[in-house]
Amino acid sequence: MALIFGIGGSAIINMSFDSMIDAEVSNAQTAYKRLLSTVFVMHETDGWSNLNELKDVISTLDINGAVDFEYIKARSSYEIIYTSVGGNSQFLNVFEGVDSEHCVVNIHKSVFGENLIQISGMVSVGSIDIRIDAIRNITYIYEMRDSQTEIYRNVFIVMVVLCLILCPLVSYYLTKPLYRLSRAAKEIGSGKFSSRSKVNTNDEIGMLSKEFNNMAEHIEQNIKEMEDMLKAREEFMGSFAHEMKTPMTSIIGYADLIRSGTLSGDEVAEAANYIFNEGRRLEKLSLTLLDILVLGNEEPKFTLSSPSDLAANIVKNLKPILRKENIDIYFKGEKGRCMMDTVLISTVIMNLIDNARKAFENGGIILVMVIMKENGADIIVQDNGIGIPEEALSRLTESFYRVDKSRSRKRGGSGLGLSLCAKISELHSGEINFKSHEGKGTKVTVSIRRGRGNDEQ
Repeated sequence: MALIFGIGGSAIINMSFDSMIDAEVSNAQTAYKRLLSTVFVMHETDGWSNLNELKDVISTLDINGAVDFEYIKARSSYEIIYTSVGGNSQFLNVFEGVDSEHCVVNIHKSVFGENLIQISGMVSVGSIDIRIDAIRNITYIYEMRDSQTEIYRNVFIVMVVLCLILCPLVSYYLTKPLYRLSRAAKEIGSGKFSSRSKVNTNDEIGMLSKEFNNMAEHIEQNIKEMEDMLKAREEFMGSFAHEMKTPMTSIIGYADLIRSGTLSGDEVAEAANYIFNEGRRLEKLSLTLLDILVLGNEEPKFTLSSPSDLAANIVKNLKPILRKENIDIYFKGEKGRCMMDTVLISTVIMNLIDNARKAFENGGIILVMVIMKENGADIIVQDNGIGIPEEALSRLTESFYRVDKSRSRKRGGSGLGLSLCAKISELHSGEINFKSHEGKGTKVTVSIRRGRGNDEQ
């Protein structure tokens, strides 16, 4: 920038100087022609005949300032006719190219350091050729150029100094947001995912910073989800291993006792019965896990079906079994059909009824209801059992989570039923909700929101 400024300024000053010199030369040539014309006209008018009269004419013109020249010199081929005061030392001896048709222009510096324009020409007066030299002082043009150059040099130095001061400051100001952005990127790269770029400008870097922060937010969220997923998987595997370890230990122990042959007939039957029950529980656990895995890999098969007919049939089949446990089950539903996977919804209803069954100590009542909605249906299973603590409601759909582990294991629970129900409800564009009061009972609502199809009877 300084280089361009220096070259450009110098060029402008030199162009201005050359233009002024050309203008002075042109003006000097015009004045010189006017001088020659004046001398010639006066000769024609006054009719002077000797060189002394010519001298008087030129002297009068020079002294009275009738010509725009500082010095004038006139001479014939053999003598000097007239020279301005103090002008002898200022003139150059120019002979080549000077005649009555041509003038010669020279720019030179005098012995006194003045810058001069000298015009040399010739005029014929009668039979005499008179050579006239005229000088104009143009020192002021050179002084003006030198003054402009001095001013420009000072301005140039000031500008360079300002640039040396401002460039680092401007560079720092411009690169500081990029430095912050780079530092945030390094922190995120090192694992500090909560780092953000603190650039709040309204330019392109500010827009880049906002996009960077959005990206960092998504990355942090994804990392958190992955950490939660890994934690849940670890808890899942730990719970699963515990669920498998307890019955397998008992099964192996009872089997070893039977193999030893030391048990009585009743004891063998009791041991075999325990092995059978624990085996069935493990079978149910493995089937439930398989259902959960299948739900994540296969699309449900939605058909236009009646949830009330489905629930009523399940209640009818379970009523005799539950009555043996002193549990009464009732159904109340609205007519209508909606889009659902009947196999999966059957699993939901069975699991909810099974969970309600485990909520009783000495019998109780279970109510199954179906309420039709504009875009689906709500399936409700309500009991008057022991209820669920409020702090446990938010964790009911976690895999292997059980409110009372001892009672759940005793009643054959694995902690996977509600997790499976939540996934099935999600596949049906719905959700599962819990309302419970300890000592009064629990109400579970599963929503189906896949639409009513073309049949809303």
